[in-house]
Amino acid sequence: MMDTKQIEYFEFLNEVLAISENMDSIQKNINQIILENYDLKLFKYKLEKKIAKLNKALLN
Repeated sequence: MMDTKQIEYFEFLNEVLAISENMDSIQKNINQIILENYDLKLFKYKLEKKIAKLNKALLN
């Protein structure tokens, strides 16, 4: 039979595991947000470049 200290230790490990899983989920969400923002900035840059090229063509 398990004593109280062992039970407390397993409960502690279970809490550590839950925190670790939550942190992993948070990290994945942060990475996704960063990638989405990077993609938007890249898209905006390419779009602005095309607009500038079209404006130049219209003015000539």
